[in-house]
Amino acid sequence: SYLNFDINNSKTNTYLPQEALSYLWTKDYSNRYTNLDEQSLNIFTDTNLAWEPKLANEDHKITLYGSFQASTGNSSGQYLPSTANPSSSITDPSAVSYLLDPNTGYSKWRSLAYMVRGHYAYKGRYIIDGTYRVDGSTKFGNQHKYGTFPGFNVKYIISDEPFLDKTNKWLSMLAFRYSWGISGNQPDKEYLYYSRYGAYGSYDGMNAIRPSSLQLGNLKWETTRSNNFGIDLGLFDDKYVFDINFYKKNTKDLLFKDYPVPPTSGFTGQSYKNAGEMNNDGWEVNFYANRFVKTKDFSMDFTFNL
Repeated sequence: SYLNFDINNSKTNTYLPQEALSYLWTKDYSNRYTNLDEQSLNIFTDTNLAWEPKLANEDHKITLYGSFQASTGNSSGQYLPSTANPSSSITDPSAVSYLLDPNTGYSKWRSLAYMVRGHYAYKGRYIIDGTYRVDGSTKFGNQHKYGTFPGFNVKYIISDEPFLDKTNKWLSMLAFRYSWGISGNQPDKEYLYYSRYGAYGSYDGMNAIRPSSLQLGNLKWETTRSNNFGIDLGLFDDKYVFDINFYKKNTKDLLFKDYPVPPTSGFTGQSYKNAGEMNNDGWEVNFYANRFVKTKDFSMDFTFNL
């Protein structure tokens, strides 16, 4: 297991003097100063445990693996732009000047995941793997905070069968495999399940606020179900290798960012929306030639994809 800290602090100051422009010093672009401060902290921990028992029958091999991951972090920032400073020597937004929409921000997030994985092989040529993973994220509301992502694959290395021993001179690998699994995707923003408010000018001499986002309490994980059937072929001690795949993917609850909504709602759009479904299927062939040209001081590999 390990623990990782990621700390970032930045400060950016810019200044645009009136002498560099053809505008009067009273214009928004003259003697403009900006001050940006940003800080972020992210803590990540990953704990893993593997177990491989020694069996009496060496034809069987079992490996079990478990993992637990957790992260937490926060970020904050402050932006202060000012303009129309009466002198190019005044370059601080705290001085007498006009402030242009100063803003601050703060965000906090947490996530966790745990996974179990099993591997079984019989005589090194009949192979089964299974995985079960659960992810939780504060980017979703309580109803859909966790996503479950199982998967498995099987592989049969037929070239290791005794009845193909006579082909060992030219056939180094022939294997058939099939895999199925579910993967997930999440948005890149926090607090989507809240109805947030933001500053909006003033009213009756006082600062005013208004709703700035729609509440997305039913937002869900985007999930992709994948099926893949493949063939691995190696010739002449893997000097020539073929990798052939036939795949089919189905993605549900697609996450669309900045999804438009009717203006009668009072908003121009919502941050995210689960909308649509996508199917993707096809085939792929990869070819690799290992040192198909070789001399005393030179060798060349070749890769082809279709």
